[in-house]
Amino acid sequence: GDPTTIPIKTKVGTLHFYLSQCLEAEKVGKSFELHTKEYWYRIQEKAGLKETALIRWEYNSALSSKLPKECRNHLHLASNLPLSDGSDLDLDKLHIPTGWVTIEEVLRFLIVDLGVNPLCGSSWPKVLRDSEEPFFSEFSTRRTKGD
Repeated sequence: GDPTTIPIKTKVGTLHFYLSQCLEAEKVGKSFELHTKEYWYRIQEKAGLKETALIRWEYNSALSSKLPKECRNHLHLASNLPLSDGSDLDLDKLHIPTGWVTIEEVLRFLIVDLGVNPLCGSSWPKVLRDSEEPFFSEFSTRRTKGD
């Protein structure tokens, strides 16, 4: 189907969540290696991908690591910071640098900070740890081409 957001019940009301990852499989010997080309994780007030995201975590491997125009791993926030001269700094238009953000970290944020009730109940810390462990032990040493 078409990409869409999903509603999530949080301690501040219903928000909408979207995630997408673009992966590439590369044949290496008799096996394959997955390379993350892009990821997008969004939290927003309204459904639909054309709506403004409150928070966006993004990664784009196409941005050159040699001469980047913006941070490949970055965050956008739907917020303005008032400056002393009366102007505002629009955080949604900036590419605020982050490290690599796993989907497990985003889910942890949803559970801990936004109060989302995980379907796996109280076992969620172990479920997330077991899910992200292979990334750190097997994949994080083999980064996307161009790194």
